[in-house]
Amino acid sequence: ATDAAQRSILFWDVLRQRGNNFLEHLRQGMPPVLHFEYETIVDGRAFARPVNYALLRIVPPAGVTVDPKRRPYLIIDPRAGHGPGIGGFKDDSQVGVALRAGHPVYFVIFYRDPEPGQTLLDVCDAERRFVKEVRARHPDSPKPAIVGNCQGGWAAMMLAAADPADTGPI
Repeated sequence: ATDAAQRSILFWDVLRQRGNNFLEHLRQGMPPVLHFEYETIVDGRAFARPVNYALLRIVPPAGVTVDPKRRPYLIIDPRAGHGPGIGGFKDDSQVGVALRAGHPVYFVIFYRDPEPGQTLLDVCDAERRFVKEVRARHPDSPKPAIVGNCQGGWAAMMLAAADPADTGPI
């Protein structure tokens, strides 16, 4: 009984902490939970057909040199939750590995709530525009490598199928 009571208290305390963390994140405006510094390049909420997606440029950490002529990496965040998961949650993520290899890295994020009237075709168009933006920023490099995590994987395949002239390896 003592063990069950102690475990119950610990369980409810973890839930309390989780709730407090969520409320703090909400107060901050629900920023991406990337481990890396970033700058927003294109915000899909400003498009004529707004979407809750944005393109970020990952700022290389101190001591990491990126060559703009190397193939850029475009990582599409998994749609399963609000967070970068394997893509960018730690130094040894996809972002960290590509940066350490000297590649420019871009990250497609999404905001928690879809824009009113947003469709899947609008999201596809936004991601296509993101690829074109990356290509415009690196005209002397090979086409960008696109990494799609989880549901971002089918998005990467749709990008490649719809516009193969702009996409590199998937």
